[in-house]
Amino acid sequence: MDDSDNLTFEQLMARLEKYVLQLEEGGISLDRAAELYEEAMEMATLASSKLSDAELRITNIKEKYTESLDSDVEA
Repeated sequence: MDDSDNLTFEQLMARLEKYVLQLEEGGISLDRAAELYEEAMEMATLASSKLSDAELRITNIKEKYTESLDSDVEA
């Protein structure tokens, strides 16, 4: 995929859903099904990475907030 790195999590999930629907509908050649599966896996991998990044950011924010509260209590 050429521009998939720049897609948002929501855009990646929308594309992933589109690929899954096409695979479920059937009526496509084995080669096309393999291409769709490969593209879907790329979308899933990128979405998972973006989700992990967001979770890490949230964890860091929570830790900073907790540290801030702890330092306020000690002061």
